[in-house]
Amino acid sequence: MTSIAAAARPMFSFRNLNIVTTVIASLLFLILLGAPDIAWWLFGIEGGESADFVARRTAMLFAGIAALCWFTRNTPAGAAQSGIAKGLALAMVGLVMLGLTEWLRGFAGIGILLAVVTELALAVGYGRMACYPSGR
Repeated sequence: MTSIAAAARPMFSFRNLNIVTTVIASLLFLILLGAPDIAWWLFGIEGGESADFVARRTAMLFAGIAALCWFTRNTPAGAAQSGIAKGLALAMVGLVMLGLTEWLRGFAGIGILLAVVTELALAVGYGRMACYPSGR
């Protein structure tokens, strides 16, 4: 195997990447549903009834992401795995762009960078998984 091929190979298997994503999405579900003030504090933004309303709805999306990742963690390489990886990579890239934009415009505090770094790592992981679906 050439060094270029070895460098392009994903560090995590699809299964392990999905398990990590399940844990992160489950934690976000619990925080946003039960204690959204933690997110407001971390991101340095103002909470309130409207923000809490959106947080509860967002929590359910994270529950769905957690379930999707958990129940598809053993999906073999192929079209389904590639589609899941591409969809999650797209979502993570979008979150990275939004997080950086909100931080640069001064709306979100420095804590948003924790989310951005995590989302970027997931975007790279799923992006590489989409390019090299067998996880060789």
